[in-house]
Amino acid sequence: MSAAGDTEYLTALGQAVFSYALLEYRVVWILEKLSPGYISNYRASFRATASKLARDLKDQSNSLARTDPQLADKLESLRSEFVKLGRQRNDLLHANPASSPSGDQILIRQHFESYIVWDIKTVRAATAAFGALDAIGADISDEIS
Repeated sequence: MSAAGDTEYLTALGQAVFSYALLEYRVVWILEKLSPGYISNYRASFRATASKLARDLKDQSNSLARTDPQLADKLESLRSEFVKLGRQRNDLLHANPASSPSGDQILIRQHFESYIVWDIKTVRAATAAFGALDAIGADISDEIS
């Protein structure tokens, strides 16, 4: 199996990874706006994972439930989708190289009961989902003073 691969496919993989990184950092900045100094702790932590970010979003949502229930609901919705997309990102990053039935070099993830063929269409769909949630996060961030 060659490491060279198809340039279009490799570019799509790079876009997916970069798109998720933007989303993850959007969440970090939302948490920074809600809790000044958060980003310093995040950068200093060896345990700064998407799961930790999701827990911190949940904590912020819970703390805002009485004072700003609309924002709390938006944060919870963001957190819920962020968790789902974090799993998808993990499935992409922990996939293994394989040959598709047509002979193309792609990634495939087999994990417990799931089997994901990361063809270019699936990669692009993930990129679009990451970008869409990042846009929602941007709207939420804009609402926070």
